[in-house]
Amino acid sequence: MDIQPIRDARPLAVQVYDALYQVITEAGRTAGDTVPTELDLAQQLGVSRRIVRQALTLLEEDGLLSRGQGRRRVVAGLSQPRPDSGPTPIEDMFGHGQGASLTVSRRATTHATRWSGEHLDVPLGTPLRVWQSHLDLDGEPALDALELSHPDWAPIADTGSTSMLQAVDPAIRSQAHYSLVQTGYADSRLDPPPPGARVQGPGVLVLTVVLNHGARPVYLAKYIISARLTPIRLTRR
Repeated sequence: MDIQPIRDARPLAVQVYDALYQVITEAGRTAGDTVPTELDLAQQLGVSRRIVRQALTLLEEDGLLSRGQGRRRVVAGLSQPRPDSGPTPIEDMFGHGQGASLTVSRRATTHATRWSGEHLDVPLGTPLRVWQSHLDLDGEPALDALELSHPDWAPIADTGSTSMLQAVDPAIRSQAHYSLVQTGYADSRLDPPPPGARVQGPGVLVLTVVLNHGARPVYLAKYIISARLTPIRLTRR
């Protein structure tokens, strides 16, 4: 990989993530291509192995990298089947009667990163609506969710106790459709974990989804799911 050294004022792990993301998605890399070792990347980028490991963990969480033969990181397959039905909020993913409890920990405006900007087709720095929430099942952490959307996509009924997608008017939500469903697996989460994270390893499943309204991507979510859970449901019954 031809990667330039890190130079700007952003957190180092974010810079390394963006540099690797750009190489993986824009340089013709294909599924199964081997990623250089942490030591090689650290030397190319001029940062510590700890910083490189944080960025690689995020790339695994986002489904861009996976583990290949001998535990080496490889480029993951980016194209996966999409459900034909309408989207399902977090609250409906695990069915009913399982002691589900949702807590919303953050509602704010953020700015598009390379990851969110690529998925939502907006320039870096574009203001986006962001919610973070956590789902417990029978008192145990089951899912951490990061949801982002265009501020002008749909009115949101902010009741304080639902996910962003659940808070969108059902009539508008029913007009959206999946344009991306991407799964990944990470051996562990960041160390230290991101602020507010509840789901921990060993091993987490990662689900990234993008919803389109017409041809326009309007909603992006990343779900970090406890590996102990049974398969989730992405469409309503």
